[in-house]
Amino acid sequence: MMPRLSLQMTMLWLGLAGAPLELRAQDETAASLLASARTETQRGEHEKAYALLKKAVELRDASRDTRFALAECCVATARSSEAMDLLDALDAEEHSEVRVPRLWVTVLDMRIAELAQGSGAERTIFMRKGDLRDHLIRIVQIDRKDLASMRRLLSLCMELRDADNLQRWSTWARSHFPTEGDGYVAAGDVHFLQFLDRKEAEDEAAANAALAKAREAYVEGTTKTADAAGPWERLGRCAEWAGKPDEAAKNYAEALARDPGATDIAALSGRLGDQAVVMLERAVKGYDERHPGGATKQESLLRYYAGWYLSYRKEGGAADGVKQLQLAVDHEPSYADCWYHIGIKCAYDLKDYDRAAQSFAKIGDSGPDRFAAFAQQNGGDPANLKSTLQFLIVTMNNKARFDLCRGLAACVVSLDPRNADEWNNYAFFCRESRDYERSIVAYERALGLSPDDPAFLNDTALILHFHLFERKDAMTRAIAMYEKAIQCAKAELTKSDLSDERKQIVQIALRDATNNLALAKKGERRRG
Repeated sequence: MMPRLSLQMTMLWLGLAGAPLELRAQDETAASLLASARTETQRGEHEKAYALLKKAVELRDASRDTRFALAECCVATARSSEAMDLLDALDAEEHSEVRVPRLWVTVLDMRIAELAQGSGAERTIFMRKGDLRDHLIRIVQIDRKDLASMRRLLSLCMELRDADNLQRWSTWARSHFPTEGDGYVAAGDVHFLQFLDRKEAEDEAAANAALAKAREAYVEGTTKTADAAGPWERLGRCAEWAGKPDEAAKNYAEALARDPGATDIAALSGRLGDQAVVMLERAVKGYDERHPGGATKQESLLRYYAGWYLSYRKEGGAADGVKQLQLAVDHEPSYADCWYHIGIKCAYDLKDYDRAAQSFAKIGDSGPDRFAAFAQQNGGDPANLKSTLQFLIVTMNNKARFDLCRGLAACVVSLDPRNADEWNNYAFFCRESRDYERSIVAYERALGLSPDDPAFLNDTALILHFHLFERKDAMTRAIAMYEKAIQCAKAELTKSDLSDERKQIVQIALRDATNNLALAKKGERRRG
């Protein structure tokens, strides 16, 4: 028989037993909140996950996983400062988890991007990049097979001109990744930084020696990874510094053939001058050999510059240039100025008027205000371009290509937006190509410039009457315009100085407006 416990002992026992039960209940609650937060994260509901995790970490003895999950959620919800505080707290506890410095890298990338949106933050950005370097070092120390982090570390050390860490980790990279070229390129970067320092100190002999060592290391880098652009880009840089533009162009071409994003093509082409044509022509050829059938935005950028330089800087290069420009805009439709250059080259050099019309019409159909911007950006003469466009309109009109005439006429009004007759022509071709919505807008622009023109009034009313009659008040507006057209025509025909050509236009407008008004008042209408 068990002895009976006194009331005091019983309460003491219950108190001791109750604490672990309460603690287990809290652990289960924290765990359930974490599980729920992970479910919300999988659904893309990051704000809901954040709210759940905030509750979880407020409980006693919130697990490390819970606090890390909250830091991840802060990244997903753009709370970089809070994420950094959480990671600082996690780092205060001794650990060897690679996930923490990896998340640090993500957070710092976010923070640097945020800082870059403002002004005057250069020093802070530099410091954050130093922090980023330190966390990349932690990653490669823990995960010695992480080549991507190693590459980024080396690149960042070069950007920060941190020669000591660059030297240390280039040696480490050659030891741990002997078949990759990154360590050799980084070793070259060490010498290149020395070259820059010696150059600034005006020690030409030491500078030239350092540049030669950098070049040797870069050449060795090209033998390790055949597809890497980095060694070739740096060899191009060395050749530029050495005053060898021909060699620089060849090396840069090798880099761009491997990776069109390896360098700033625009800045590089500008620096190389005449050699830019050689570089870009070789780069495109090499890229096509290495990447058959590929299509990336960077590739399109390469083709754009190759097309431009071949078209404008190489004698007889228009056909090849147009080919590259066409490929560029086919792969990347946002490169709309390709259509401008294709049109110019086809109209003036290749005499391919159909293709010129198609290219210019692409711009015109994207909006009747865009062509002038392309012309101004590229130094086009408005009067000469307008004449060319009008020639193409006549040519396409003779072929009944009213769709192309419409786009070409839009280019004309872009160059001459205060000309009511040009808006009327654009409206006419919109109507003939059955684009009635654009037609009414263009006719209204013409009327805005010449509100009493009887032909414009009749033609605008005609669109409302016969084609857009389902619009609210369309017939009321059409009848009012017909009546005004008749009134304005009669008034204009009383003028003694009216030319024969103008008189004929006004007489036709009077006749048509009178006939159309009679139909409108009888409620007769049709689609055409």
